[in-house]
Amino acid sequence: MEIVDKQVLMAGNPNTLRILTQAILEKRCVAIRCEGRARLVTIEPHAIYTDEQNNIVIDCFQKSGASEEDGPEGFWNTVGWRKINAVFWLNTFFAPGLNRGFVETDERYQSGLVAIIQTGSR
Repeated sequence: MEIVDKQVLMAGNPNTLRILTQAILEKRCVAIRCEGRARLVTIEPHAIYTDEQNNIVIDCFQKSGASEEDGPEGFWNTVGWRKINAVFWLNTFFAPGLNRGFVETDERYQSGLVAIIQTGSR
């Protein structure tokens, strides 16, 4: 994992959404640090949307940095935007996770959508 930029965001900062949205558009991996966690987590962000409680959340494929309580690395995760303390650009790109179960037309993305990865399946 190569970090190519310094820490760019703090929790609740609107720039967080801009950086994560750009990562979705570029299909670029990012490393995030969430509150209460010391280690970085590498994610492939796929969608940013508003959940049922009107919280902004990010659906992502978590590649590394899982703790024992999370289970094995390589799983889908939903991360609350306000829990993200820092975001780091990575020099790694990814293909949309269609073969890992990502569904661009999932009903939770139909309202409150901020950004979604383009898979070409629509």
